[in-house]
Amino acid sequence: MDIGTGSLVELGAVGAVVRRKDDEILLVRLGEKIVPLSDDGKLYARGKTLLIDRGKDTMSYWITGGKLRRRLIDAEGKTAPVETIAEDAEDGTVPHGVRNEGGSAVAQDVVAYVARQRSQDGERHAQVWVEGKGVLPLSSEGSGAASVWVTATAPGRLVIVWNDARAALTPVHAAPLELDGAGEPRVGPETMLWMGSPSASFPSISAVRTEGGLVTLLPLPRNGLDFGLAAIPVVFGARPLEDALWLDYPNGLDPAPVLPARFCDKPLIALVRPTARPPSSPKVVELASIESSGRITVRLEVGRASRIDHLSSWVSPKGDGWVAWVGDGRTWVRHVRCGK
Repeated sequence: MDIGTGSLVELGAVGAVVRRKDDEILLVRLGEKIVPLSDDGKLYARGKTLLIDRGKDTMSYWITGGKLRRRLIDAEGKTAPVETIAEDAEDGTVPHGVRNEGGSAVAQDVVAYVARQRSQDGERHAQVWVEGKGVLPLSSEGSGAASVWVTATAPGRLVIVWNDARAALTPVHAAPLELDGAGEPRVGPETMLWMGSPSASFPSISAVRTEGGLVTLLPLPRNGLDFGLAAIPVVFGARPLEDALWLDYPNGLDPAPVLPARFCDKPLIALVRPTARPPSSPKVVELASIESSGRITVRLEVGRASRIDHLSSWVSPKGDGWVAWVGDGRTWVRHVRCGK
């Protein structure tokens, strides 16, 4: 279903959220019938927004003007005032986070982001903001960050992964984050998981929980000729992998969106790939299963267009949900239901 002019839409419990340049929120309710936005898109924000569900409400996070900001969207679609929670964020990067709750855990948002340079050599660094506790550094001195991702593995236990972007290589790092019963955070030792090849763009990292662990995903060139999605299992304290497990793409792709999509309680990912090697070939949105080894198997085509610039998904507590993408200048959404 068409929900409006192409935008960096994000999906949450409140529906499809589009942020404008003035930080106002536009909302499209998702259901059997959808009323598209009538806005022409000229005032839409060019930076991505993170949504974290908090029961029936949703908290939105984004970076603008060098600041990490947030704004609550309640179940009725009303918005609270904008809050600034960090003032050292790198413009053009995207925060990522989750809600820590369940068991004896204190309910609090945990958001990782790329901070402006703080080292003498000008490296950008990964940092994490913990609600009620402030900001902690993640990446060590001498290792930078281009994108970040947070995954909760259990109440009070999270894993943060990030990739650097260097002229000669693309290192991938991970660190555990533990929150005690009072919500106090402790960052564990950093591990380099893998050293990928360089990329002309700034690929966005993500991670997905599998049946046996956690796998990091990064789309980038495999060598001078081939491109694909690198899957790297997260193993703390181990030597870096010699090579990732790859899902090959017929051609390079920029952007190459990929993100977890755990529909129907299955470890799935949503991704965009070219259908063939010619640059003019259509691009498809696909759902794929992933194993703890990193092996990916494409299962289902969700949509296609000549160009796809953005991807988002949301999974309901029942396991069904939605996938949204921007294809050929329009924003599309499709309902994903669980089979018997």
